[in-house]
Amino acid sequence: MVKGSHLEPLWKFLKINPNLAGLPFWEAYPTLRVGVLKLADGCPFRCTYCSVPQVDPNFVPRPLERAHAELDPLCKLGAENIAFYDDALLFRAESLLATFLRKALEKNLQIHFHTPNALNARFMTKNLVRLMVQACCKTLYLGYGAIKPSSPFYLWEHLKWTG
Repeated sequence: MVKGSHLEPLWKFLKINPNLAGLPFWEAYPTLRVGVLKLADGCPFRCTYCSVPQVDPNFVPRPLERAHAELDPLCKLGAENIAFYDDALLFRAESLLATFLRKALEKNLQIHFHTPNALNARFMTKNLVRLMVQACCKTLYLGYGAIKPSSPFYLWEHLKWTG
């Protein structure tokens, strides 16, 4: 039985020794139009509707050098759209997402980023939104876990500056 992300019993059963430090084998595709990236594994939140804490209970940022090492072959193979599949992309955004996007901007890549998983609206700031737009983040889905009971318009009041 495999519990959470503890995959050693599966590897033992299959008699394989995976290279956990290795990069995805994007080169198996002759060309790519889309690709995926994760900047961190797990999620620091414990939302009652979400299974991530059961599978990956700890929030663990990946080294940004690795994320760029994964991005480079995607771009070389022609990927124009990159989706972030993080469960908490905006958590610690300044040290993770913002730093990643600044380096991507330095590379002057011709790609678009997308966030198919909802972004936690409470972590959105003007500067972060500006950086995401500058870095060609095209698809942004916002989500929230709760609204202050005292104000049914709390979310609107918090985000109205983006309009």
